[in-house]
Amino acid sequence: MKAIKQKALKAWEFVSVKILFGSENETPQEKIKRSMLGKLLLSGVAIVLTGVMVFAMTAAWHTNVIQSTGLVFNVTEWGMDENINLKNQLANIAPGEKGALDVEVYNSSEGLIDVSFSVSKVPLYNDIADMRKRVYFYVEDTVVRNEETVNKVYVNSAEEYSYTVLAKQKLFLNENSASPLMWEWVYDVLGYYFNGTVTADSASVNEYLRPIVYDFESATFKDDKLQTVDGTTSLSSFLNKITATDGYAGKYGAAKITSDGKVYYPVSVDENGSGVWIYLCTLSEIEYESVVDTNLGNTSAEAKRQFNTNLHILAEQKKLNSVTVSTEEELRTALTDDTHNMVVLSSDIEIHEEIDITNGKQKIINLSENTITTNLTGTIIAMKEGSSLSMMNGTIAGNESHTGALITAEGSMVALSGITICDVGDAIWVADQTAKNTDTVMNIIDCSISCSDSGVFIKGNGSVTNAYTYLNIENTDIVSTGDYGIVGNGSVLAAGNFGTNITVKNSSIKATYAGIYHPQKESKLLVESTKIEGITPLVVKGGFITVIDSTVEALKIDNPESTIQLPKFEGNGFSDVGAALYVETGYDYPTTVTIGGESSFTSHHQNAVLVYELNNPKYKVEITGGSFSHDVSAFTAKDYSCSQKDGRFVVSKNQ
Repeated sequence: MKAIKQKALKAWEFVSVKILFGSENETPQEKIKRSMLGKLLLSGVAIVLTGVMVFAMTAAWHTNVIQSTGLVFNVTEWGMDENINLKNQLANIAPGEKGALDVEVYNSSEGLIDVSFSVSKVPLYNDIADMRKRVYFYVEDTVVRNEETVNKVYVNSAEEYSYTVLAKQKLFLNENSASPLMWEWVYDVLGYYFNGTVTADSASVNEYLRPIVYDFESATFKDDKLQTVDGTTSLSSFLNKITATDGYAGKYGAAKITSDGKVYYPVSVDENGSGVWIYLCTLSEIEYESVVDTNLGNTSAEAKRQFNTNLHILAEQKKLNSVTVSTEEELRTALTDDTHNMVVLSSDIEIHEEIDITNGKQKIINLSENTITTNLTGTIIAMKEGSSLSMMNGTIAGNESHTGALITAEGSMVALSGITICDVGDAIWVADQTAKNTDTVMNIIDCSISCSDSGVFIKGNGSVTNAYTYLNIENTDIVSTGDYGIVGNGSVLAAGNFGTNITVKNSSIKATYAGIYHPQKESKLLVESTKIEGITPLVVKGGFITVIDSTVEALKIDNPESTIQLPKFEGNGFSDVGAALYVETGYDYPTTVTIGGESSFTSHHQNAVLVYELNNPKYKVEITGGSFSHDVSAFTAKDYSCSQKDGRFVVSKNQ
């Protein structure tokens, strides 16, 4: 629909006078359609989302962080309700537009929380337009409410949507999430569910709950009232259909007509006429609301008009069923049963056989400063699609023969906090290429990883879903005596291994060859306040990479002539060129690397930044700040320049 509107807009640019003024002989419905088309000329209206975040906890927890569109708020007192205001601007929206809220919720506690979202639209009403009946919030998910299957859950002050967040995990909600919290401005105000009271004299609306949508262009009206929703489907059939899947108890009842002639249909009301009702707009009301939309758009750009709404977030602690274990068998039983969600180690345990945590299981393992060891050469804990695990406070050790991944995750949620991983080949594999429809969220916070191959190997599930496979690393040290600290995979065979979103903050990543190797397309990497080291510490062949306030150093090595290679296109892997940042363009993926802040890039045997080859327009390096061991004038952003100072090359904004 969006593409159709954009195409129509271009066409209407040449006949806008006809659209806006119409003809003397047009019918009322043609007049409404003309007004609808006029909406295409809207310049956009900004809606500001003011988040009122309410945290009602049953115990005093550690500091929690809530982030929305770049703003971070710390909540340090959990013993009382805490109100936090934040702004999340939904800019340049118009009738028919929709989008996702961008919110992160971090559970820094050692327990489970349910995070529930509800919305109050009271501030959306003013004398210009009643946006309460235009703007709605929802989650596209299939749930059962009142024995009815609902495929779109509308969120309002009375109806919420909840997410479960395990200990030390982050909940990412955005347009690429599996079940994001969405907003929409309905294209036409055709009708709506509302909570209120209807009497013989009048109707009062407390809240607009969800819009009613039908094929307006094919609908028929008689005496200003709706007769069919598509030219053939009767009003009763339509109401039967929508009330069978709306999640409210019962279907619609006999119409109630107020003294002003308006018709209301009860859905779930009490003997006093209070509850959930349906109202279907008349033809003249639809025309009026369409004119309001058009006038609103025509005046919003100049007036810079904004509307407010309140987002409420309630985080509640869930009950934990805890069990203490001291043997492998007890641990295996606790992780595979449906009885316990918290497992506490009372002693060191050695694992002799892989433990699989299967679909639907939500487990927390508190090592209590104990150590899990293994004689296996591969995985000790395998997270299967749809499972969740938080592991904290202890050590996981492999052995000198270990070559595989110690922990694997496919389509699951995993959080490691305060964990030391050592004596392993590969520490962690995120293997979403094997998952069907679910994307992993992997959080590694306050950890230490030492390995002989890769610290974290991540593969997305490519074209299977639109969501990202998330890897979030904070306050963590990764040291590899082998190839990589963090490594992706650039394969596009079958569904591909792309679609990852990696964040590395306040950490140290060091490997013999590449601290971070990022070959995957259509993926994101953010490096902030982090040190990366290796012979060629940061290698990029695809994706969208941002480096802020970080140190990237190509290590000085003995006999570089025997190790440092000339750049060339590699079908698999990369050449050890010795640049701090090496961008190879052979995969021909749209790729952008942005460097800013107080970053430092140093190379002892090659340029600080090397792109091979430079003539590929799909690849772009843009520098807005930082200090470099070599001249990077070829990569400075517009209005920025590179100058030499104290033996370094510094990028700054032009004066």
